[in-house]
Amino acid sequence: MKETTKVEYLRRVQRVQSYIEKHLSDKLIPLELSKLANLSPHHFHRIFRGITGESILEYVRRLKLERSARRLRTTEKK
Repeated sequence: MKETTKVEYLRRVQRVQSYIEKHLSDKLIPLELSKLANLSPHHFHRIFRGITGESILEYVRRLKLERSARRLRTTEKK
């Protein structure tokens, strides 16, 4: 794969990661995320996993768990 292609894929995945982090409480639809990256759903899933090491679902689940753990550590809520 060309270096320019790798850089472009990384840029697209980072755009989606930023969107996910800002909208973590919203319903995140994989089809919409792939559109944000301007890639087909199948191709986006492969690229996302290749760059992050996680599927989109795993990535979102991990961020939500980290957010919950952070809230438990910093508040008195149960």
